[in-house]
Amino acid sequence: MWANIVRGQWKDSKAYPIREKYYNSGYLVYCSTYRKIAEDFGMSVNTVIQYIKNFQQAGIIKTESYVPVDKKLGQTIFILGTWKMVDGEKVESYYLDSVFITENPFKF
Repeated sequence: MWANIVRGQWKDSKAYPIREKYYNSGYLVYCSTYRKIAEDFGMSVNTVIQYIKNFQQAGIIKTESYVPVDKKLGQTIFILGTWKMVDGEKVESYYLDSVFITENPFKF
């Protein structure tokens, strides 16, 4: 997922304005279907759904469903973090890092 994040060079389609809706609002997202992820990783759809639920519970990922106007089927938007400009440079922050990396090291 992290390798296919929607960023500035992403080409939106009329039905799926993912860059406009998410990236331009400061979010780092990946959009797909559970079936496509299952195919890509050689897992069952149910296994992928369970992993995503576990990631959500751990705070690693957030999800939203996006169904375009006049469409019956949509995609899931996997929100992986945020980005912002700091001193003229783009800084990306991932929810994954906030779960596994702490700024306050343990003291023994």
